[in-house]
Amino acid sequence: MKLTRRILTLAMVLVMVLAMAAPAMAAPGDFTITITNADTDSSAGHKYHAYQILAGKLDSTGKILTEITWGANITDGAAFIAALQAEADLIVDGTNIFASATNAEEVAEILAQAKYHTSKILSAFAKVATARVEADGVAAIASSSAADAPYTIEIPADKAGYYLVKDDPEALKDTGDVDGDGDTEEPLPNKDVSDYILQVVGNVTVEHKGSIPSMDKQVSESGESYHDAILSGINQTHHYRIVAELPDDYDSYDTYYLEFSDTMSKELTFDEVYSVYVVLRTGETTRIEVDPSGYTVSTAAIDPSAAKMPGGTHLRVVLNDTKTLKAKETGLDITLTAVDAVVIRYTAHINSNAVVTPEGIPNEATLIYSNDPNSDGHGETNPDETNVYPINLELLKVDGKDSTALDGAKFVLTRLYNEGAGTHTEYAKLDANNKLDSWHHHAEGDGCAADDAAHLAAVAADEVGTVLTTVAGKINVYGLDAGSYTLVEIEAPDGYNKLVEGIHFTVNATIDEAADVIASMTGTTNQGSITFDPAIATVQLTIPNYKGDVLPSTGGMGTTLFYVLGGMMVACAAVLLITKKRMAV
Repeated sequence: MKLTRRILTLAMVLVMVLAMAAPAMAAPGDFTITITNADTDSSAGHKYHAYQILAGKLDSTGKILTEITWGANITDGAAFIAALQAEADLIVDGTNIFASATNAEEVAEILAQAKYHTSKILSAFAKVATARVEADGVAAIASSSAADAPYTIEIPADKAGYYLVKDDPEALKDTGDVDGDGDTEEPLPNKDVSDYILQVVGNVTVEHKGSIPSMDKQVSESGESYHDAILSGINQTHHYRIVAELPDDYDSYDTYYLEFSDTMSKELTFDEVYSVYVVLRTGETTRIEVDPSGYTVSTAAIDPSAAKMPGGTHLRVVLNDTKTLKAKETGLDITLTAVDAVVIRYTAHINSNAVVTPEGIPNEATLIYSNDPNSDGHGETNPDETNVYPINLELLKVDGKDSTALDGAKFVLTRLYNEGAGTHTEYAKLDANNKLDSWHHHAEGDGCAADDAAHLAAVAADEVGTVLTTVAGKINVYGLDAGSYTLVEIEAPDGYNKLVEGIHFTVNATIDEAADVIASMTGTTNQGSITFDPAIATVQLTIPNYKGDVLPSTGGMGTTLFYVLGGMMVACAAVLLITKKRMAV
């Protein structure tokens, strides 16, 4: 895609050059400048103004401009020449190409030379012309309407000459508070500004030649494999990565502003931006960390009444000029080109505000970028959203015979974790709303099983984990990640036998990244039954308890085996007794 855009950009520049070097025959009446735009995202909303830089008369063939003078929009020709001579991008082989120019005709002769019909030269000339027409303050000769491509500008036949066709950045601003944040002067999404230098001695057609950076935002549990959405538990750190690929016309900018603007919901807590780096793709791909002097990081609270992410956090990582970045390790300058990318990585975690919904917990990012090589104008991309999904657990405790809901069963939730060379048991701490707060392990007895007496005694005193008690037969835990867990019953309902084995269960899920929803959930349990509801990210365990002398069944043969063995032993004893009596006779 990037290669295709570069080819299109080159074709656009060639069209612009050919339009100046070999214009069409003059048509009867007015001349028409037509501006097309193949990019549907960027094509709407532009307004172009045509400023006459150089004027003249057509010869008898209608092809050649003669008797060249300053155009209607240049009132101070000497100042214009001085500005051209001061422009660094107009230096070729050590000399400014307009160094010897003293009047409008000499400027035209230099500008008409084919060797100067390059993107760099024409863009530099357009930049100087833009500053000059703004300084002179004369209204444009003609303008297009703000509609959709193609745009047309009618030039009177007696106004032939060299024109600056300027894309109006003010026409590309939101005037209706589209995003609901109260600002009606923000740039509309996916817009870039293009200016042209054209010789108009007939009808001319050019294609909008600008481009915008592309962006991709993803999220990861570990910082290694990135996706559009993941599962993640409350207070579990996860990683975000935003990649900004530079635009095809990056080289035409003297300075380039790039801002990563990220908004996260109130269910997310921002941790830190831990990496800002560039990816150089010329030759062998190279990654270079950017020195912190090249960017700033800031956060701000989002108004609770905002239309998007109310009460959340706005993260901004601003690179005021990507042309002046330095390497963090060496301090050397970093030179970027249109094929390169700028990347940020940061961490965040789900907090106790989390409410599990089918939509997950979102955050989204946009890029704010330089969109006009000849001014300090900015554009903004469409947002790219990621989601994280915590899981809800519902335990249903029932009588093993009649499925009556049982109150008073007490459990702790545990999981295994690896630390150093050992595997240890962690216990879940929950807040008052049964949302996961943290995981803890007992200071004594490392390596103990989940139902070790020392651990359970500490848990019962609520020193390590939270004791969960069934009410109406239920226990709910909110904010788990996918993985393996164990529920340990530390006290059975009154009159029932306590489970002799922990409830071991696993939870997995697949996410439809295109739709940003949980597509399916699967898992196993060693006893009872397990069911899933992906729409609300919930796993339900139904676990029976049994009364009196009936021992609990945990998925095996239960007491049946003891009855069978006992019967066999009685039968064997009877056979032995009869045999012994016969032998005595």
